[in-house]
Amino acid sequence: MDLTTRQHRELVYHRDHATDCRKKYRPPDMAVITSDKRRWWNGYWTMYTLLRRYPSHGATALVVGCGQGDDSLLLTRMGYRVTAFDLSPDMIELAREISQKNGLTIDYQIMTAENPNLPNQHFDLILVRDILHHVEISKALKALTRMAKPGALVMINENYTHSMVQKVRNSWLVRNILYPRLVSFIYKKEKPYLTPDEAKLNEKELDECKSILNIKEIHYFNMFVTRIIPDNHVFLACLDRLLLMTLKPLGHWLSGRFILFGRTKSSA
Repeated sequence: MDLTTRQHRELVYHRDHATDCRKKYRPPDMAVITSDKRRWWNGYWTMYTLLRRYPSHGATALVVGCGQGDDSLLLTRMGYRVTAFDLSPDMIELAREISQKNGLTIDYQIMTAENPNLPNQHFDLILVRDILHHVEISKALKALTRMAKPGALVMINENYTHSMVQKVRNSWLVRNILYPRLVSFIYKKEKPYLTPDEAKLNEKELDECKSILNIKEIHYFNMFVTRIIPDNHVFLACLDRLLLMTLKPLGHWLSGRFILFGRTKSSA
C-alpha cells in the first residue's frame, strides 16, 4: 500500500493511539440503537436516530475510517452486513479483537479512504464519521460515490469550522493564550485526540459533501460545546443545540459539527 507523507504520519500517530484505546476501552452504549429515549441534543445519538428510520436487516454497510470499530459493532447489531476499513493496522487489530469477543462477524480491512480496494456500487449505507478531516476530502468522496449502490444512504458526521471562525481561532491571542487553557479545561487530564495534519472541514468542503447527495437532512451541533465547554454538561449541551436549531440558517457559520444525511444522486 503506497502512502503519502501525511498518511505515514497518521500511521505513526495511531500506533500509540491504538495502545491508549486498548487500555481505556469501553464498549459502545447499546442504548444508542435500542432505547426509545433519545438524546436529541447529542450529535452521535442524532446520527443513530436518523439511521434507525430505515430498514437494516441484511443490508450492506461500509464504515470509512472505522478506528476501534464502535460504529461497525453497532451497525452489525442493527442487522447490517458490515465492511469496515482503516489506515492503521493497529486499530484494525483492536477492532477485530473486539468483534471476536462480541461474537460478531465484521469484515475489517486495512486501506486508505482515498483509494479503497472495494467493489463498485456495492453498499446500501456508507457511514463516514470523524474521518474526512484526516484525509484528502475530494478523493475520499469520489471513492465513496463509486462504492455506493445507486440511491444508497450516506451519513457524514464531521468536525467543522467556518473559515471566518477559523481565522479567529488562528489569531495569536486565541492560539497562544486562550486555546491552551480551553484544551486544559475541556479535556482535563485526558490527552486530546489530535493528529498533526488534521483540519476541520470548512464551508467549501461542506458544500463538496453536499454535492454528492440528494440531501434529506442537515443538522448542526456544537456552537460552544467542545469548543468552550465540555460535552458532559447536559443542560448546556441542550441549550447549545436549541440555539443552533433556532438559528439554523446561521448554522454553517456558527457550528462546530454537522451531520449530513442523504442518498447518492444516482438514485434518479
